[in-house]
Amino acid sequence: MLNVWIGNLGKYNEGELVGEWLELPVSKKELDTFLREKVGLQLTQDEVEKALAENGVCYEEYMINDYETDLPIKVSEYTNLTMLNLLALASERVNNMEAVEAYIDSQGTDDIEEIINIMLQEDDIPFYSYEEDSEYLSNEEKYGMSKANWSGLQDVLDQHNVSDYFDYERYGADDDVILYDTGYLDSIESGNIDLHYYSLEEIKKELKYNEEELENIQPDYKKEQVDVLEKLLQLEDNEDITRIATVKLDEKIEEKSNEEEEKKRKENTNKKEKIIGTEKDVTIKQEMNFNDKVTDIRDLGQLISDEGKMPKLEGKNFVKMGIIESEQMDNLMNANGEVAKENTTRYSFVAIATDGTVVPMNLEQDYQEGANPTEKNYQVSRNGEIKQDDVLSRFKIGEGTFSVKNGKYGELEVYHSPRKTLGGEGIEGNKSLDIQLETDNVWERKDEERELVGEHTTGYRSVERSYQEVKEHEVEGKECENLEIEDIDGNKQTKSHLAENEEIEENFIKLENGEEITFAELATKWGLYKNGKPDEEYAKQKFEEKIKENKDYNLSNEEIIAEIEEEYNDDFMPNRNR
Repeated sequence: MLNVWIGNLGKYNEGELVGEWLELPVSKKELDTFLREKVGLQLTQDEVEKALAENGVCYEEYMINDYETDLPIKVSEYTNLTMLNLLALASERVNNMEAVEAYIDSQGTDDIEEIINIMLQEDDIPFYSYEEDSEYLSNEEKYGMSKANWSGLQDVLDQHNVSDYFDYERYGADDDVILYDTGYLDSIESGNIDLHYYSLEEIKKELKYNEEELENIQPDYKKEQVDVLEKLLQLEDNEDITRIATVKLDEKIEEKSNEEEEKKRKENTNKKEKIIGTEKDVTIKQEMNFNDKVTDIRDLGQLISDEGKMPKLEGKNFVKMGIIESEQMDNLMNANGEVAKENTTRYSFVAIATDGTVVPMNLEQDYQEGANPTEKNYQVSRNGEIKQDDVLSRFKIGEGTFSVKNGKYGELEVYHSPRKTLGGEGIEGNKSLDIQLETDNVWERKDEERELVGEHTTGYRSVERSYQEVKEHEVEGKECENLEIEDIDGNKQTKSHLAENEEIEENFIKLENGEEITFAELATKWGLYKNGKPDEEYAKQKFEEKIKENKDYNLSNEEIIAEIEEEYNDDFMPNRNR
């Protein structure tokens, strides 16, 4: 059982509580309908743009205010709803939840994707019930008795009438097992469970999450039979069949269906035979693994599959994305057996299978920024460096883009932006925030880089917020050359440094209720004095340090003040600069 109360985050921030309870699991279609109709969210960019045009405001983010469940999970305000839905769907397949819970406990995981993987591998969990089960026995005693039974020891004890004198508890306490109230987990065998066996996309496929709901409509067999008879008897359109006699219609229908399937199979076979293209036919300039993380919740393969851009060839397992010179595209054929078309940009993307087969990826060029775009966008490199630069090739992927540029040493750098800015106050539209992807010579991307364009919520404004912040950071339209993650994370309270046109308010900070409190007042409140006077400079220093410590939590000024007060209320707090 998993019930969640889902609310509209934007409405909540405006002082209005809008939302409802939802019982999971539901189909993807039902979930989207619920978010639109009950929570009032805009889920696509078209919906967002329409809402902005009509009302000047849009609502894209949800929050989970409450939940009820008997599943071994904890749900927070920002827990991903799709993952919860998949978890609820997976739990319906579980036959022995005690075994699943035991294994989750042994692994100490609270990651929903890992928990789903455990559920889908339930049959492989080495969890065994006790042969003796009594509330008056300890877990060690229950295991010791079970062990004595299956080892044959119990027969020996009974034969000599000494079972009442045997210490079952001690006997059951020295094995490499984990004991629970209803059974035990074999620690040695537990390594057979792979917490990452199924990727997110494979989980969706396994649980049939993306399949459309089938309507429960019975076929009109009579009409189907009549249609077949008309074809068999070659009747004219004005002739009607009024009676169906002894013709074995079902057999004829099945026969015709088999003929059509065989025809399609032959066509597909002939088409596959035409497909050529391996790593020997082209020069792969750069490679990316499909199992590398691109955002906070999706890897590269999942992203491409979700957007319907993964080539589909029977017997081919595509594991990498590569980059080739566009002029080499005519050396390849696409998944439909057609000679690939050369793009107008310098570079193009291909998919690479485990056997070396190379197939062009059907990605549309991003003409809004030009065939060879010179429009500069912010780019976040693997070392966290942020700068504005142009790219050589840019292609659409869903609502975002893939782009390619030459690196400092001639290597190709590949970037991904999951969406573009819509435009608004202080920022023009159609801007990308490019995050460098891991390649065969670029690795160790930081989590904070993925979180810049995170998909944890349904919002489309993460890129917008980043651009808004960095624009305010610039000096009279002149770009800053010392940008870091803190300067473009959408949180205006986190900064690596001050821009030239920025001034810290010298004497006070503003509270959410509109009131102001001076640093002199805070110094007095915290007991910070220098030469007999409130040390407002030290108070300001403590306030700024606490903001940086809590940059990931987006605390209000009141919460920052409370954090500092908590520290100074500690009797063991050293160096109280009185």
